[in-house]
Amino acid sequence: MFTLSWLHGFDFEKRKLCSPYRLNPIDAAIPTWAFIVLQVLFMYYPYILSKVFLIATIVMTCVMRDCSKAINQRLSELDERAKRVSRNFRVGEEIDSLTKDLEVLIGHRAVLFQFLQQWNHAFGWILFLSYGVDVCGSAGMLAVLVSGTERSRYVVAAKLIGSVGFVTFATALYAPLALATEENSNVREVANDLRSMCIDFPVKFTAAEFIHMDRKSIVATFMLLASFSLLLIELLAEERSAAPASHSNWTVNA
Repeated sequence: MFTLSWLHGFDFEKRKLCSPYRLNPIDAAIPTWAFIVLQVLFMYYPYILSKVFLIATIVMTCVMRDCSKAINQRLSELDERAKRVSRNFRVGEEIDSLTKDLEVLIGHRAVLFQFLQQWNHAFGWILFLSYGVDVCGSAGMLAVLVSGTERSRYVVAAKLIGSVGFVTFATALYAPLALATEENSNVREVANDLRSMCIDFPVKFTAAEFIHMDRKSIVATFMLLASFSLLLIELLAEERSAAPASHSNWTVNA
């Protein structure tokens, strides 16, 4: 996608590295090689770093989801054991064993919550900025896709791949965070205290304590981008249909 973006931004078959590159809308020009260096340092390098951060977050999320699955599986086993508790002389030992195992699971769940709270406090704003940039980038690529004003022989591939890529970055890449949240909420009713704890202290990723990275947020982002594209298509269609009418009126008056 980076290569297609460069090919879309430059006509390298017509431009040399030392030729001037005009910085529109600023009335200034710099060598093409200098513009490439600036683009790499202030556009692609930060973008790659943000994706490295997101990949590390996804890996950590997968580990947390596996931990939640293990806790839920253990809870299911305790639930089955609780149903099989019989009224005999060993019922006291069975209940004592269930209580101890449940205390261990509650402690593990508390560790997950504390860890994610610290992570949200330290990296929540970075997640918020990464998510916001992905959404704004998706909106910009969709605007370029539906406007059809650029002229290049690479325009179709660059626009389509860029739009699909940015929409994927803004939605699908954050799906593991939502799945981890759902896995932590999937608690068996083996203990009311543990269920209340999971409801009152949910394990979920938050972006700057403003956006909760769950299924609803991802679906809402996708619907927002789709609505933005449809609205932009309608506005451009109205503008293009009004342009010939105004031109014909001007011709009649002349």
